[in-house]
Amino acid sequence: IAGAAQLNTDIPKTKPAHSLRLLTWNIGALEYNNPTPPNAHIAQAIKDVDPDVIVMQECSSNFVNWNEFLSSLPGYQSFKSKEATTKGGIKYFVTILAKSNLGAQAIKLATQKHQDRMVAIKVGNTQIVGLHAHYNPPAAIKQSLEADLGAIAKGSGIIFAGDFNQNSTNALAILNQKGQNYRDVFARSPPWTGSGNSAPDHVFADASKTVKGAYVY
Repeated sequence: IAGAAQLNTDIPKTKPAHSLRLLTWNIGALEYNNPTPPNAHIAQAIKDVDPDVIVMQECSSNFVNWNEFLSSLPGYQSFKSKEATTKGGIKYFVTILAKSNLGAQAIKLATQKHQDRMVAIKVGNTQIVGLHAHYNPPAAIKQSLEADLGAIAKGSGIIFAGDFNQNSTNALAILNQKGQNYRDVFARSPPWTGSGNSAPDHVFADASKTVKGAYVY
């Protein structure tokens, strides 16, 4: 599991049998601060970790050639949200990549309100939801986020992964109000430079899922 800016690949190469290796990565800092397209760097880091499923936030066609990027990762299916556009004209979306042999299937979201910030798949009996929540969302957006999370959270075998902006959305409390017994399976990344706040990448799992061996960089 990776934090927001860059990926350190000192992660064990072997995986326990019948396990699922999940990587969540906000690649925004790599995109915005890199003078050249970071396609190769991101793809190589993913290959080094060899995850079964990758949840990526702040993906942007402004900075990364996604067709080229996906072609460099054969053996993965791609599931992406709709694109959102910032005031500056930057387009971004959430992506989940899953190894083709897992037979992952897309899950239709209960509402249409967060299709540019949320994407969900099912792998066997496990549902994986990728989310990039708004930072300091207005009240109306926060209420619609609560409705969307609540609609999904009532199931079982669910893992939420992504950039939750937990400091301003309190997403874990929302899940536990609307769903079952969710837990935060790893602590937040080190503070953002100059912000004093912890980085917002999280993985939340319901009580029916055992998640262990978390690595954060």
